[in-house]
Amino acid sequence: MIIRARVVLPISQPPIEDGAVLISGNRITDVGQWCDFKAHAGEVVDLGDSIVLPGLINAHCHLDYNKFDPDRAEVIRRANDSGLIRLLVPGLHHRSSKEAVLLAESNASVYAAVGFHPTDLEEFSASTFQEVKE
Repeated sequence: MIIRARVVLPISQPPIEDGAVLISGNRITDVGQWCDFKAHAGEVVDLGDSIVLPGLINAHCHLDYNKFDPDRAEVIRRANDSGLIRLLVPGLHHRSSKEAVLLAESNASVYAAVGFHPTDLEEFSASTFQEVKE
């Protein structure tokens, strides 16, 4: 299958005008200009004036939880091997926000979202808010 769009935004290269994403099975196998892919046989999904960011993102995974301590690196590797290009670890309070940032600093595919979840507001104070800001 080929997905065509006005712009494709690859993670590691400049935007591609009149871009296309080649998919084989459940994997992205190539990204480039439409003219380089139109000879490929198979289904074409033309998204018209859309902008496409190819890749799968897990926008909410608590990799900071203690249960991942024994095999966290392996869990991240398996996620990347299965096609996930980004993993977002949300902080629930000041401590887990710090853990999320540490994970993001040590893993290129992990990103952190810091803050206080409504169910953890008992952790909120001026000083813990300052810790998250820093």
